[in-house]
Amino acid sequence: MAIKRYIANADNTITNAFKSDLDSDNRATGSNMGESDILEVFSVYGQSSGSGTGYTSELSRVLIKFPVEKIIEDRNNSVIPSSGNVGFFVRLFNAKHGQTLPRNCTLKIAPISQSWEEGRGLDMEEYTDLTYDNIGSNWLMAGSASNWNNSAVADGGTSELPAGNVFGGVYHTSPKFEQTFDRGYEDLEVNITHLVENWIDGENDGEGGANGGTDYRKLNYGVGIYITSSQQAYTEKTIANVSYQNLTGAVFSHYTKKFFARGSEFFFKRPCIEARWNSETKDNIGNFFYSSSLAPAEENLNTLYLYNYVRGELRDIPDIGAEEKGEGKILLSLYSGSANNTAPSGSKLMFSKDAANTADGSWAAESGVVLNATGGAVNDTTGIYSCSFAITGATEIPLTTLFAVWHSGSHGSSGNANDTQYHTASITPVVLKASNTNLPTQNYVTKITNLKHAYYKEENARFRVHIREKNWNPNIYTKATSKAPTNIIEDAYYKVYRVSDNLTIINYGTGSTTTPQTKNANISGSYSRLSYDISGNYFDLDMKLLQPDYAYGIKFVYYLSGRFAEQPENFQFRVEES
Repeated sequence: MAIKRYIANADNTITNAFKSDLDSDNRATGSNMGESDILEVFSVYGQSSGSGTGYTSELSRVLIKFPVEKIIEDRNNSVIPSSGNVGFFVRLFNAKHGQTLPRNCTLKIAPISQSWEEGRGLDMEEYTDLTYDNIGSNWLMAGSASNWNNSAVADGGTSELPAGNVFGGVYHTSPKFEQTFDRGYEDLEVNITHLVENWIDGENDGEGGANGGTDYRKLNYGVGIYITSSQQAYTEKTIANVSYQNLTGAVFSHYTKKFFARGSEFFFKRPCIEARWNSETKDNIGNFFYSSSLAPAEENLNTLYLYNYVRGELRDIPDIGAEEKGEGKILLSLYSGSANNTAPSGSKLMFSKDAANTADGSWAAESGVVLNATGGAVNDTTGIYSCSFAITGATEIPLTTLFAVWHSGSHGSSGNANDTQYHTASITPVVLKASNTNLPTQNYVTKITNLKHAYYKEENARFRVHIREKNWNPNIYTKATSKAPTNIIEDAYYKVYRVSDNLTIINYGTGSTTTPQTKNANISGSYSRLSYDISGNYFDLDMKLLQPDYAYGIKFVYYLSGRFAEQPENFQFRVEES
C-alpha cells in the first residue's frame, strides 16, 4: 500500500455576495453553509454600482480542515513513512453544474491562521442560513462571538487581507500554493507536503512551534481556497465589513467553481488529503544478474531482502543494534555451492569495495576487497533488512548457483567471533549477453493468482501477479513437471476502477507519462508501482480506500521497450462490509 486518504473533518463556504434583491446594503456576510454538500469559489464583478464606490465586487471562499492527528497516528504506527519519504496532496473534486465556469482561473490555497467553526447552514442560493454570531463561521465571524482576527498571525506570518473591518477569513502568506483551471471543470490536486509537515510538527510540539514555541503557522486550522487577487473583481474603494480595495483586480467575473463537500453522498468525491509514497520492494533474489560492462552501473547492483517473521508478524532482530553486534548493522556473505548445489561450500566469495560500497563496517580480507557486504534495516519498516552489491562471474564458466548467508555484524579478528547466522538463500544468477537480433516488443499474459471474489473493507490485501511470455510453449515434459515460469517486470503499475461507471479510484502512479522514475527521485510519484520478490510481482491494497458494496477492477501497465503498454486483462472483485 502506497496511498492513503484523510477525508476533511470540517468545511464551509463564506461569502460577501448580494442576496437575491441585489441590494448593496443587503449582503450575505452573515450566512453559513457548513452542512452543504457543495463548496463554491467565485468572483463577480459589476452586478451593481454605487455613487462613490464604483462597480461592486462579490466573492466567496472555501474553508476546509483535515484530521492531521490521524496522519500523526498513522506515522507513529508506521502506516505512512517518515518526513521526506511521503508526499501529501490536497484533493477536491469538481461538481458539475449548469452555470458559467471560470476558465483560466487560478485558485490559491493558503493556511488559515485562526480557529473557526463549521456551522450548520445549507442555503447556497438565497443565503438564508444566518449564524446571528452564534455557531458557525461566515464572512465576518470565525465562530461564536469570535471575529476574524489579524492578530492571530502576529508570529511573522501576515494576513492575506488588509487591516481594518474587512474580513473573509485570515490566512498566512506562507506557505501558499495554487492551481490554474484552464477549462473550469478540472479537479483540484495540489502538493502541500511542506504545509502538512509543518502541521505535524506543530501538533507534536503541542503549541505550534518547535519545543513548545509559538509559530502559529504550524497550527492546523486548515486551508482557505480563493481566487488569486489579480483575478478577484476590481474594487475602487474599501467598504467596511464588506469588501476591500483591489485596484489590480479583474473587470470581469470568474463565476463559478464548485466542488463536492465532505457531506457529499458520493464516497469518492469528498475532499481529502492524499498521502502518496513509493513503497516498492525490488528483491533481486529471483532476477539476480552478474555485473557486466553491457549494463549501466546502477543496473549492475542487486538488492536482496531479509524478512524476519516471528509468529506471523514482522519483528526487528533483537541482536541488531547492540554494540557488540556491529552497531546496528547486518552482514551478507556469498558462497559457492556444494557438489550438488544444495548448501554453501568453501570460503566466502570476495566483493569489490567500490562496487559494493561496503568499506564501512566490513572487515577486509585484503586490500580492495571485502568478504562481507553491509546491509541495514529498511526505513520505516519493522523486521525488514536489505543489502545492495554487485558481483562478477569472475571466470569463463560462472557459478550457476550462489548462496547468500545473512549474519550478525560482529567484527572479530577472524571475522567469525560470536557470529550469528540468520538465513541462507539460494540464488541462480543470470549472465548478460548481447545479441545480433533486434527483439520485438514483449507480449505477456498476466494473472492475479490469489484473487478472491470479495474482500472486507478492513482488509489490507496482497495481490500476487503471475506474468509469463505470451508465446511460452513448453514441451510435454516441461508442462507435466513444472509450473509456468513467472517473469518479473521491473516497472509495472496497477490501476483500480469502479466497475459500475468505470470511475478511476487509483490511477497509474507512474511518476511520469514517458519514463519511470526512480524511487529516490520521486517519493510520491510512483505510488502504484509493483514490488517483486522470488515469487514474482505483487502489490498491497488497503480496502478502506474503497466504498463497500461495489465491484472494482484492476488493470496493469508495463514499461517495455521504452514505452508504457497497458495490458488487456482486468481482474474484478467486490468490497463488502466487515
